[in-house]
Amino acid sequence: MTIGELASRIGVTTRTIRWYEQQGLLNGRERERYQPRRYDAEALHRTRLIRRARMLGLSLQEIKPLVDAHQQDPTERKVIEESIRVLSVSLAKMEQKIRDATETHRMLRHEIERLTTLLREKPAVEGGTIKEGEGDGW
Repeated sequence: MTIGELASRIGVTTRTIRWYEQQGLLNGRERERYQPRRYDAEALHRTRLIRRARMLGLSLQEIKPLVDAHQQDPTERKVIEESIRVLSVSLAKMEQKIRDATETHRMLRHEIERLTTLLREKPAVEGGTIKEGEGDGW
């Protein structure tokens, strides 16, 4: 199949396929003089692997070991083992980001409540400013 056919079957652009090639994730068959490069079923499978990994949020750097594993063991056992390893690391990073975001969310809510309470407790101020020593806003 041509690069256009491969891209169409995967749902990406030909530019994306070329980018994968430049990054060493994908190789088409060597083209003959004045002929377009051809891609086989292996290229289709590998491109699907790359696409699925990208959809899961993996970077091309994280995907490279999966592609290498696929090249070493076409039975896919090594790909599955490497996928579990890479995805587990990615999941742990995501879980940490969620914990961090949850803590930031909690702190923001607390600060809004604190400032709202402070505002309710403060009398109207002269000239639109709080006099020195009258509060601990920002």
